[in-house]
Amino acid sequence: MKEAITAIRDQIIYRTEKPNYLAWGLTLFIALTTSRLISDYIEFEVASYTAKIALAEAENKLKAEEKITAQRMETEAKNLAARNAEIAHQQEQYQAEQKRIAEANRIKNESAVEAQKKRIETCQVWNNEFNKTKLTSDKNHRDNACRDAGMSFN
Repeated sequence: MKEAITAIRDQIIYRTEKPNYLAWGLTLFIALTTSRLISDYIEFEVASYTAKIALAEAENKLKAEEKITAQRMETEAKNLAARNAEIAHQQEQYQAEQKRIAEANRIKNESAVEAQKKRIETCQVWNNEFNKTKLTSDKNHRDNACRDAGMSFN
């Protein structure tokens, strides 16, 4: 057995056969290609994972923005409805005030017309009284009443 071991040792130490460069080259090519493929696969998986995370973050951000936009639109709609209700209330108040003013003006005008009619009537009464009596006091009353009525008897 010692001889067999010595023979193997001698073969290893004193190797006389030529190295097979083609086998070494092919082995090196396969090893480098395999390591490059593994590296590219790992790089692809990392990029894919990173893209998935970025996509998930973008989706979450978009959902949050949509929620904020929906809340903002809801708030604006409520504010607009409140403002429209306030405007409608102010318009109702304005219309009620205009009606009240118109009614007051109508009453005032009617009162003015009635007062003017009474002044003219008073003027006519004093004119008739003066025509009957020809007294100076009746003439003074007639002149004052007709002047107040906007009429003149001079």
